[in-house]
Amino acid sequence: MLRSYLVAKDSPITTVEQLKGKKIAVYRGSGFHNSLLSILQDHGLSADDVQLSYLAPAEGLAALTQGRVAAWGIWDPNAAIAEKTFGARILATPRTFSLGLQFASQKTLADKGKSQALQDFLLRSYRAIAWLRAHPQRWAELQAKEANISPDVARLAASRVGGQFVPIDAGLDKAVQTIADNFYRLGIIDHATDVSPVFDARYTAFLQQRLQEKK
Repeated sequence: MLRSYLVAKDSPITTVEQLKGKKIAVYRGSGFHNSLLSILQDHGLSADDVQLSYLAPAEGLAALTQGRVAAWGIWDPNAAIAEKTFGARILATPRTFSLGLQFASQKTLADKGKSQALQDFLLRSYRAIAWLRAHPQRWAELQAKEANISPDVARLAASRVGGQFVPIDAGLDKAVQTIADNFYRLGIIDHATDVSPVFDARYTAFLQQRLQEKK
C-alpha cells in the first residue's frame, strides 16, 4: 500500500523544504513516524525544524482538511480517501518501505502446536499478499464492500498495493535498530534498546523452501 505525506488541495506547499516551521500530523511511534525523519533529512531538515502533531488516522484527515496541519503522513486506503474525496496532493513518499513486524511470545513459540500454526499463518499471509498484487481489481471490489469505501477510492488504493516478506537477517536487524535509536532520541521510547534478541529466524528456511516449490 502507498504510504505518503499529503497536503491539502489548496495548499501552497509544493516542496518538503517548505514544511520548515510547519505542523505535520503523523501517527506516533509508527514506521511512518520514522520514515518522516528520512524524508526530512533528504531535504536538509530535521525533526527539530517542524512541529509534529501526533494524531490517529481519522483525526489526521480532519486536521488536514480543516487547515490545522500543513501535511499529514498516512497510508492507504486513508491516503486514497484524502485524495479522491478531498483533493489532497502527495507531497512526498518514503524512499524505503516501512517495516511491519509481527510478534509472538516465547511461550507461544515453545508450544509445538502454536508454533506450527504460526508457520502456516506466515505462508498463508505471503500467498495472500501475492494474490493482492496479482488481482488488484478483484481486491478493490472486495475492499470497497468490506470497508464501506467508494469504488474509486478502493481502485486507487488497490493499484498501489505493495509490500513483501523479507528474511530475518543482519540487514533487517540493522534497519530496526536504526528505528529504535531514532525513537529513543525522539523520546518515543524511554531507554536505548538492543533489538537483536527479539528476532527469531526459525521460519525463514521453511518459507524459502515452500516458495521455491511454487515456482
